[in-house]
Amino acid sequence: MMSKIQSRLIKSPAVSRLPVELLMIILEKFVEDTYLSWRILRLGLTSRQFWTLIEPLLYRLPYLLTAGQIIHFHQSLLLKPVRASQVKSIGMILDEEYSLFPNATDAIVSIVSLCTPQYMSLHVHLVPSLTVYHQLRQASYPSVEGLHTAGEFYLCSAPETFPSVRYLHLEFTWISMEIVEALDFEMFTSVTHLWLLLPGHQNCFSEQLTNIPHDITMTLLYDPPPLLQLLLLQSVDDGTSPVSWELLERGEIGPNVAIVLTEWDVLSADQGKFVVDLSDDVWEAGEQLVAERCPLQAHHTVSLSESAFRKWATKVLELEKPILYDECCSRSC
Repeated sequence: MMSKIQSRLIKSPAVSRLPVELLMIILEKFVEDTYLSWRILRLGLTSRQFWTLIEPLLYRLPYLLTAGQIIHFHQSLLLKPVRASQVKSIGMILDEEYSLFPNATDAIVSIVSLCTPQYMSLHVHLVPSLTVYHQLRQASYPSVEGLHTAGEFYLCSAPETFPSVRYLHLEFTWISMEIVEALDFEMFTSVTHLWLLLPGHQNCFSEQLTNIPHDITMTLLYDPPPLLQLLLLQSVDDGTSPVSWELLERGEIGPNVAIVLTEWDVLSADQGKFVVDLSDDVWEAGEQLVAERCPLQAHHTVSLSESAFRKWATKVLELEKPILYDECCSRSC
C-alpha cells in the first residue's frame, strides 16, 4: 500500500522529497487543528496524489450534524465501500429537518451496518427515532466500545445489541424515563464506565423548584452494571447536581460516583470531592477523582481514548461547517 502511494506522489517534485510517513504526520496535524482542518479537504480535491493520503483522514472521525450530511455520507460509502472500513468513530444527529430527507432514517441504519466504529454518538428526533431505534435493535454491533445516545434506545435494547460497550453515555428526558421505568443495567455486563445525563426542572412544578434531585431514582430505581468502575451523573440544568449532596456524602449511590458540572458557584470542600468539570477529559478526570477519594476502590484500567473523537466533535461545533461529504462523494478517485 505504501509503495503504491509513493509511486503516485513521485510525479510531484514538491512532495517527492518527503517520506510518506512525514506527509501523513503533517496532514494529521491539519486534521487536529480546529482552524486548519477544513483546508485539508480543499487540498485533497487538488490532485489524486493528495486525495490518496487525505481520504482516510476525512473518514476516520466523521460527525454528521444534519440529515443532508447523513445522506451525502451514506452515498459516499455506497460509491466506494472501502471508506466504511476507514471509519473509527462516528457521530450522527437527525433533528427536526428529517421530514425534508425521508431517506435519512434508512441511511443511518445502513451507515451503522456498513461501518464498524469503535465509538458511536447517535441522537435522533423523537418521531424518526421510533423507526431508527427499532431497526438498529434488530442487529448486533460488537465493534462499538463507546456509545453516546438516548437512554431509552439503549435500555430498551437487548444486551446482545451492543455486547462490547464499556464506556456508555446516556441522555434522558422525563418522557424517556417514563418509557424505561427504571435505570436497570444489571444485564449489561460489559459496561465499566457509565455517564447519565438526567432531566432537571419540570415546568409543571413550582418555579421555585429549580432542580429536582433524582435521589429516589438513584436509590430505588437504579441497578448498576455488575462491572461498574465509574458512575458520572449530570443534570441538564447547568450548575446543579442531579442528586442531593447529602446522598453523595452518605455513599448511598456507591463509592465510584462523580458529578459533572458545566458551571457552578462556590462549592464546599466536601462537595468538591465529587465534582469534575465538563471542560476536562471527563472520563479520565472522573477516574482520577474516584481514585483520590477512595484509593482502595480504584481500579487499574486502560481507558478507551475518546480524545480524538471529542476534538473532532468540538471542532465541528465550533466551526458550524461539517465536512462536505457531497464533495467527497463527487470526487472521482
